[in-house]
Amino acid sequence: SLDFNAVRQIQDTKEIMAEIETEVTKQTVGMLLAAVHGTESALSVTASNISATASGLSAAAGTPFANVNVGDFIFVTGFAGASLNRTYLVTAKASSTVITTYPAPAITESAGASVTVKCNRTINANTPTYYTGQNRVIDESAVDDIDFYTPFDGIVNSQSVAVGETGILTSTVSMMFEKDSVATTAISGQTDAAALTDAPLSAVQNVANWYFGGASVLCMLKSATININNNYQKDDAAGCVSRYGRGQFDVTVEGVSRSSIADSMNVRDLYYAGTRTAFGVEFDHGGGDKTVIYIPQGVLTAWDMDDSQNTI
Repeated sequence: SLDFNAVRQIQDTKEIMAEIETEVTKQTVGMLLAAVHGTESALSVTASNISATASGLSAAAGTPFANVNVGDFIFVTGFAGASLNRTYLVTAKASSTVITTYPAPAITESAGASVTVKCNRTINANTPTYYTGQNRVIDESAVDDIDFYTPFDGIVNSQSVAVGETGILTSTVSMMFEKDSVATTAISGQTDAAALTDAPLSAVQNVANWYFGGASVLCMLKSATININNNYQKDDAAGCVSRYGRGQFDVTVEGVSRSSIADSMNVRDLYYAGTRTAFGVEFDHGGGDKTVIYIPQGVLTAWDMDDSQNTI
């Protein structure tokens, strides 16, 4: 400028972000559903005509498995044989009354007991969940000494779940908000939800199973971090607040496994061949509540082996 002053600055746009780091609890599962933009499809069937066969489950009548798909995990309770009440992966479906499972039932049992089969399935889709966030800070200049910052229309951009070899499981959620807070006071009529009562998950006590290649690898997989990313991009337009557009959805897993001398190069061979393989982890929340995170079509993009990973 002619008066040698600096160019006048203005605030044109701003980004409203939040990163939430928590222990993994049941509430974390809800955030995972939001991260994949999925809609939950709930199945619960209770019948006394379901039997356990040598290869799976069979029903004498009705259509209890009409809404069960190959690749689903089902949670079964009610059989007289305790070993039958567990999580199964559906590997084949002959009809609405006959399915094949992994693992196969440990024993066979004829129909008669009141058996319940549940499957709450959520897959990646395009149904975003929008959140209202709120940050509260003690501020003696504010009403009741609390400053409230409440952005709206928040979406989960990414989430990671870290399962260590020991210790508490952790989650990190990255959110983006499209609408700014309209005030620094509480929303009229707002109340706080009841405090959570479910315990955080432990790597040793609450990891019920690992899956790799469609088979259980419990005690072979040691740890893993699962990363979900929607890759949202900010989209600006004159006269409008910023919007966010969803990019390429991706899921990655970084894991560490033991290398058994019986088949020490099996993971390397999958990596070299570019073979697609499945990965999953099962959490036991207690009280009969379980969660399975399952990636059916994964490709190994990196592999390394340290000398210390060889075991007999």
